Amino acid sequence: MKNGLLFLVLIVPQLLAQQTVHFSLTDCLNRALQYSYRFKGDSTAITISRLKTKIERSSYFPSVTGEYTHNQLLYPMYNFPQSFSGIGIEWAPGNVLFKSAQAFQLLAASSQQQLKATTLSVIRRVSHLYFTILQRETELQQLHHQIELAEKHLVVARALWQAGKGSELAVLQAQNALDALRVRRIIVSMNEDNTKQELAALLNIKDYRTITLEPFAFDIQEATQAFLSTPVNVQQHPQVQALRFEEQYYQERSRLVTRAYLPEMQFQVGYQVDRDPTAEGNYWMAGVAVHIPLFQWGRRGFQRQLWEAQLTQTQYRRKQIQRELSIQAENLRQRLLKLKELYTVQSHQLVTTRKAFQLAQANYQAGLIPHLDYLKAQETLVLNELQQGQTRLQFLQDLVDFLLLTGHTEAIPSLTQLNGK
Repeated sequence: MKNGLLFLVLIVPQLLAQQTVHFSLTDCLNRALQYSYRFKGDSTAITISRLKTKIERSSYFPSVTGEYTHNQLLYPMYNFPQSFSGIGIEWAPGNVLFKSAQAFQLLAASSQQQLKATTLSVIRRVSHLYFTILQRETELQQLHHQIELAEKHLVVARALWQAGKGSELAVLQAQNALDALRVRRIIVSMNEDNTKQELAALLNIKDYRTITLEPFAFDIQEATQAFLSTPVNVQQHPQVQALRFEEQYYQERSRLVTRAYLPEMQFQVGYQVDRDPTAEGNYWMAGVAVHIPLFQWGRRGFQRQLWEAQLTQTQYRRKQIQRELSIQAENLRQRLLKLKELYTVQSHQLVTTRKAFQLAQANYQAGLIPHLDYLKAQETLVLNELQQGQTRLQFLQDLVDFLLLTGHTEAIPSLTQLNGK
């Protein structure tokens, strides 16, 4: 009984840990964002900018400080103490007049756009991995089917050789073709494992073997009609928007340089305790001080030039990014159109190739064609299936990149629903 309980204690947790978890594309995207350290860091950057805004806004109001001083005066004939207790008020009206906190609000807006850019980066990476894994699984299924056919063919080749109707060379060629398919299956399986490990790390899943992705049918023709007619406009891309807010920040900082010309004011009120026996005793006192900037050796001018130079630099950065994004988007559009055309041709080619393989298989079994013709037909079929699968995968990945560039992120999960129905 104790042994049975020990078995359950040791085995059941392992079985539960190895249960497969099914993920849709939307599940993967949400989970990846949830566990993305970069996403969390950029979210914290927004909080930091907002806190800076609150700190700067607090300078709109006067700061109040308490003050206490004590002095002991020593004279040749006598000594006595003096002390002062009071309240001091300091205020820089330029902060209110120029609304200095607006600059940090612009930084917060820029951080929000940067967070969106990080979101796009995570979506792109996870989507590519998701589609790649599904494509690898399809390739493995195709290779498994072809290996089964190759194994049957090897059995037939050996039987013919043993019956004296075939040659040993035909057996070796069949064995070589089978081994080539097995090697290709190992390579594809290895690549699939590596891709799953990467996805599992992004999803914070320890064992990648527990991940099962939901397959889906995808119609390239429908995707082309739905998305490639979208005009290319990268103005709303988060990277561009982040730099626009950064430009406004530098403009605001340049404007705030004028704030340094305004005076700062100090107010003080307190009670003086004076123990001087020759004086008139204790008394109240109040004072005001105004600090007016007069000469700072060109500091304000240099600050303004600095902010204007940083503004110009940011404007060039934004224009360069807009240019690069426009080039990428247009290149992706043209490549997607070519991939759609290529996929259509490959589909017709695959129909022909499958029919040719079926005829080659039947003719070989009837002894109408040589052994090499059959192997060639099989090799061509496998190659065409893999090529079309790669075209489909490339189309999906490029389409994701195109949607991200053109601001249609919400359409990416719906790709799994474009099944031509």
